[in-house]
Amino acid sequence: MSNNKQTTDYKYPVGDFLSGFSEDQNNPCDYELECQRMVIRGVQYLDEHPELFEHLLTKQTNAYDSRLEGMTNFMTEGEIGQTGAMVNHSVSHAYHAKKMGWDNYIETITEKDEQQ
Repeated sequence: MSNNKQTTDYKYPVGDFLSGFSEDQNNPCDYELECQRMVIRGVQYLDEHPELFEHLLTKQTNAYDSRLEGMTNFMTEGEIGQTGAMVNHSVSHAYHAKKMGWDNYIETITEKDEQQ
C-alpha cells in the first residue's frame, strides 16, 4: 500500500456525521473520529485497488466479504476497539464516498446534518 494513512487529501469537517454519539457537532466523540478515520482509509484503499471497487459496484456485500479482508485490515490497522458494526458502517461509507466522489460525499452528509 503506497498511500500513507497519515497523509491524505480526504478530510471530514468537524462534526458528527457517522455515529450520532457525539454530544454536539463541535466536539465529535472518539467513536465518531475512529469511524471517520476508517472511512478515509477505506477510500484510500479503494483508490489503490480499482478492481475491488469494480467488484463492489457489481455485488452487494458487507465488511465480512472475504474479498474485503485486505481493505478492512488496512482500515483498522493500528487501532483498537472497533466493533463489527463500526467497520461495516465505515466500509459502506467508504464505498459511497468513492462512488460519489469525496467532495460530493461530504456535501451530501453535511447537508443531511444541516437539515436535522
